[in-house]
Amino acid sequence: MTTTGRQSANETGQLDIELRNRDTSGFQSTRLAALGALLHSIGPPAWVSGPTAAALHRFDGFALATPFHVTIERGRSVNRIGHFIHTTTLSLRSTARRPSGSRHLHPRVC
Repeated sequence: MTTTGRQSANETGQLDIELRNRDTSGFQSTRLAALGALLHSIGPPAWVSGPTAAALHRFDGFALATPFHVTIERGRSVNRIGHFIHTTTLSLRSTARRPSGSRHLHPRVC
């Protein structure tokens, strides 16, 4: 886990041994911290979408990996090198919130 991610986790009361156990169990805490940093740099409102949202839902065949997919409301000019920033004109206010605090779009079966 990155130093920033570990510091913020320790501030919320998690112990180093808990973080180490998550890392060894396959929990992708470093990537989750990177996604959180990306969302923080974009600012609200922003939603995790596409394969990134599918990975957070733990769908088979999807792993949390870069490039991350994020959707923002149209009219904002946001660009992050190495990631996909999508825009929408739809109101996305009714979205789920993960325990990690990231908002993501509900999966839709077509």
